[in-house]
Amino acid sequence: MTDDHSIETHPDLIDPEWQKRAEREARRGLRKERPPKVRRRRRWNKPSVWVALGLVVLIGGAVYVTKTFGHTARETEAQRPQPTLAKVARVDLTQPFARTPAELWREGLAGIEPAEGLDEVKQAIAAATLDESALREHTGSALLAALAPNDAKQVKKVLEGVDRRAASAYISQLADGFHLLPVAPRIKGVLTVQPGERKGEQLVHAGYIVAYAFYTDHPERLAGPAQIVAFERHETDYVLRGAPFAKADQGLWIKGGSGMKYSIACGAAKAGFLAPSYSELDPAQAGIKDEARFYDLSQTLDTSDPGCA
Repeated sequence: MTDDHSIETHPDLIDPEWQKRAEREARRGLRKERPPKVRRRRRWNKPSVWVALGLVVLIGGAVYVTKTFGHTARETEAQRPQPTLAKVARVDLTQPFARTPAELWREGLAGIEPAEGLDEVKQAIAAATLDESALREHTGSALLAALAPNDAKQVKKVLEGVDRRAASAYISQLADGFHLLPVAPRIKGVLTVQPGERKGEQLVHAGYIVAYAFYTDHPERLAGPAQIVAFERHETDYVLRGAPFAKADQGLWIKGGSGMKYSIACGAAKAGFLAPSYSELDPAQAGIKDEARFYDLSQTLDTSDPGCA
């Protein structure tokens, strides 16, 4: 039995033009909180030398408070209520994605447009960006299990190395001391497929953005959701190999890619980790050139911004 009143099938919510307008309105709201910050993330390819990934930062604005007073003429000085600060919460931890571009995105892998026969790619995306072995443990064991054995050997060397910036080319890593809210990250993504260069190959391009909502002990001190929601955009190329390749070569290979982080803590990101922008206020960073382009998967990433320098 279908539900004719399901919000997911509402004509407005499934209209691409309406969704784009909603994202634009959310971006306008974020910009009002404080001018954003940016850093470049360069393109990488295996087996070339790993480069430091660029980063993008948006830092929230000021906190607003109001004072409340009041007493009657008969009250003594001791009885009079003392002035207090009324906390104006601009961040709702129960709805962290509200008023952000991710508000209408789906949870987890449901946000990636359906693509038949690409379960291996979806599994790798989840392992790299949603799994605890990446986010909290920084081992990427789930990603290694999702790759062809011979590719997993190469990736494992990077993940086990001391250079966490190199590891962040493969997995998303939360900075120590920071935790995500108990809500699923939101994703918007598209997979495209074409024949490979050799028999038994498929080339898959994954373009997707992940939105992470971070916990804070003091939401009342923040100016808006831009300070707890961090975004990572990925443009990753995969190769799927089957027969006649050798058994150890069959499966998924990561060919290369590029990406950007936005609305983050720049210092943590320079070390290869993801942290919310409220943890680090640095007004000296350069502003992003085109925020709309970052959220538009139909456009290539602009990696020319020099921020976080």
